[in-house]
Amino acid sequence: MSYEGPIYYEQHGNGAEALLLIHGIMSDSSFFSGLLPFLSDRFRTVTYDRRCCGKSRSGSSRLSITEQAGDAASLLSRTDSAPAWVLGHSAGGVIALRLALDHPELVKGLILFEPAFRLSGTELPELDRWRDELLRIAETGRITDLFPAFIQAADIHPGRSASPGDAIQNVKRALSGAREFMNGEMRGLLACAFDPDELRRLTVPVVICLSSDGADNLFRSASEKAAASLGWLVETFPGCHNCIETDPEAFADRLFALPGVSGGTLR
Repeated sequence: MSYEGPIYYEQHGNGAEALLLIHGIMSDSSFFSGLLPFLSDRFRTVTYDRRCCGKSRSGSSRLSITEQAGDAASLLSRTDSAPAWVLGHSAGGVIALRLALDHPELVKGLILFEPAFRLSGTELPELDRWRDELLRIAETGRITDLFPAFIQAADIHPGRSASPGDAIQNVKRALSGAREFMNGEMRGLLACAFDPDELRRLTVPVVICLSSDGADNLFRSASEKAAASLGWLVETFPGCHNCIETDPEAFADRLFALPGVSGGTLR
């Protein structure tokens, strides 16, 4: 089932539990297309194109993380999917966190793959250096300079299992959303910091997923440090930052092998 409106979404699967998937920046719901068949027996999935991404092109790109979490909350209510597990990739993980904080009744648990977030009061000199450089480039308005700089900072690459055609398609998709990202979302994302005391009050289970190939991934580093401070479960998945797309079967196998999550379970 798909729906074309202000927010484009699709529903798949016939599993017992609901799972909302939130994509990252310069992307859309097709990022999860290869993963969906492996989830269909376990979950009823909801994927969507975040505002100003993919087929959800209406509205302003200058959305706050709180407003984007509100979109996710409305979608869960509209599809009668709450409470749902929420899988957020990269920036999607930041939105998932805000969703759980603002609408805890809608969330059953969080699975956050290298979420691009940090804790307020935390010093991350390397991340701050990249943030300042990206914001400086953004002020010039040159997407051709910003795009490769962001890719280098985030260590985002197609992965070994991506075919040349898939890699090219990934770049085209990212470029199609680059202007919206540069004009609005990037500033909010880089400035986003969560109060650690607020996060400690979360009552839903949280697991932070890290890529095995992401030693230099700044998002991975920030996520790992935040998880250690909060006492959240951390699990490693094979591949790169985009392994959900480049090797969905391996990702699904690892997902289903996760141990109990703070009293809950993915099984």
